[in-house]
Amino acid sequence: VYRRSALVIALSPGIADGVTAAGADPAKVRLVPNASDLELFSPELDRAAERDRLGLDDGFIVSYFGTLGEANDLSQVVEAAPLVDGVTFVLLGDGKHRSQLEELARRRGAENVIFRDPRPDKTSVARLAAASDACLTIFKDVPVLATASPNKLFDTFAAGRPAIVNTPGWMRRLVEENEAGLFVRPGDPRDLAEKVAWLRDHPAEVERYGRNARRLAEREFDRDALAARALSLLQEAAR
Repeated sequence: VYRRSALVIALSPGIADGVTAAGADPAKVRLVPNASDLELFSPELDRAAERDRLGLDDGFIVSYFGTLGEANDLSQVVEAAPLVDGVTFVLLGDGKHRSQLEELARRRGAENVIFRDPRPDKTSVARLAAASDACLTIFKDVPVLATASPNKLFDTFAAGRPAIVNTPGWMRRLVEENEAGLFVRPGDPRDLAEKVAWLRDHPAEVERYGRNARRLAEREFDRDALAARALSLLQEAAR
């Protein structure tokens, strides 16, 4: 299919490399990543009001929103939570590993981990991002997962919150080169705890990372601009 296609749209540089390795002509592979919704996710949302709405306290809040499944090894987060004081970890989502994660939190005494049920609309995600000081994009330490183009990362950028990622490659480069967050070693709870503690103790840097994240979303991942790019490629292929 790749070899016979007029064009192939890849969601990340790693996916583009994989498509090319599978036999596609590199000249026919174009990058259109997942996008940031700059209206729904916004740093202008009232953080205090959203914390009140969600019943969260005034401490440092780190959130995750998405699937609690095999690919998202959130045991790293649960294991890290008891190692850092003054931080609440909010995990919004469901999946086949949620019950295991809840049991792990009980065993580890991770009282600062809160599990929240997902809702059908994405408004609850935007509100949680607004209430957070930083947001997590966490994957299992499997090389192919480093090629992903996860919506939660671009939602974090749009919300103007520092992104904490644990995959090398494109996602790490995005947050480090744009100073929009921090990279933590995959599968290393202590490194995650130390990086979160550093963010907790450096509020000025948290604000700076958040501003840079929003600028990155506006500059490179605007949903309207990327939709226009995809449409243009479809028209090119049709011609």
